[in-house]
Amino acid sequence: METETNVETLSQQVQQWEAWEKHSKQQGKLWRDLSELMQKGDLVKANKLLNQLQGIENPPTPSGEAAAAVKAWCETEERQRPLKFGKQLRDAAEAAGVAFQQLGASPPTVRLDPFTVELNFKKGEAEISFSRLELATVPLDCDQLLRERARLLASLESADFEPADYLKNVFEAYKRTLAGQGLKWGERVDLVELLPELAFLQQSERFRKDPVREAFKPYGKVRFAYDLARLRRARQLEYQGARLTLGTATLGSTSQKDRVLFLEEAGQGQYYLSIAFQGGPSR
Repeated sequence: METETNVETLSQQVQQWEAWEKHSKQQGKLWRDLSELMQKGDLVKANKLLNQLQGIENPPTPSGEAAAAVKAWCETEERQRPLKFGKQLRDAAEAAGVAFQQLGASPPTVRLDPFTVELNFKKGEAEISFSRLELATVPLDCDQLLRERARLLASLESADFEPADYLKNVFEAYKRTLAGQGLKWGERVDLVELLPELAFLQQSERFRKDPVREAFKPYGKVRFAYDLARLRRARQLEYQGARLTLGTATLGSTSQKDRVLFLEEAGQGQYYLSIAFQGGPSR
């Protein structure tokens, strides 16, 4: 009801300004005509036109009520927009079969499984991230957000993902990292130190035969975090009698975001620094 009142007030204001615009154009033309008559010395016509000008009734002066009403409406809408947009996004997500969760209010943050979405109403955009790593920024639009979420999920999911095969690659990458650093079996290595070895093992046979850029499949921290989460969900953490364990990051190491990896499940998670395989036959 308040919005209808504000729109009506604004409509009246527009009509008043349009009337003033028309009046001003007419007045301008008559005063120019009067100036020309005076330059020609035609006093008779000049007096007649002056009387006409003096007899014209001015339209009502536009007031500032509409501007104040619209400003108040904008301020109200700005306060209510996070709540309204959140509801719209929740409804759209549920209709699309996407799990939705409200995570925080300052800044407004939601979860469109498996991604975290931070809503920036001042900029009119949303930042989509996974494992606290930014993936994309899109306009604040429910349909665009859900389409981008689907695109990003498709880029992370792979139909040929087999937990056992992936665990084998992580195991081999761990052994190579140990050898490269001169460490003993069971010692911890940083996740970021293991990642390059794992990225190579994730490549196709085509790349191994001819390692050119066109055949290389990028494998970065976001994909690493996503695949580790899939491995944990599959409870596939043991290989050849050795169990994969992750070492949590200390308060000091979490300040170095490029050295740690945030693993999450259903919006909850923590930073990890290292990885190891422990147990099994001595190596």
